[in-house]
Amino acid sequence: MSRYQGTVGEPRVIPCPSWCVYQDPSDEACHSTERRVPATRYHRDRYGDDDWADAYFTTYATFSRLGPRHHLVHLGLGEATGFELTADEARQLAEALILAAADLEAATGGEQA
Repeated sequence: MSRYQGTVGEPRVIPCPSWCVYQDPSDEACHSTERRVPATRYHRDRYGDDDWADAYFTTYATFSRLGPRHHLVHLGLGEATGFELTADEARQLAEALILAAADLEAATGGEQA
C-alpha cells in the first residue's frame, strides 16, 4: 500500500493501493483510473429533440477501508449512476461480452455496421 499524495502536497491518511489516482476521504475509498469506451449505438432523447448524443461506458476500481464488501468495480454509462460489481462479476461480464462479440463476428464475418 502507498499513500495517495493530495493536490495540496499533503499525504492523505488512508493507505491506498499503488493504482490509486483519486481518494475520497468521505467514503474512505481509493479509486483507479477511469477507463472509457465509446457507446456509439446509445440513443438518448435529450431535450425532446430525438438526438444522438456522445455517450460512453465507464469503469474504474474502488478499494475501501470499510472492507471487502466495499471493494468494487464500477460499470456505468456516461455520468449516470452505474452498477457496482465484485471482481468476479466483472471478470464474468468481460468474458460474456467477449463471447457475444465472437458470436456476432462469426455470424457477420467480422463485418461492422
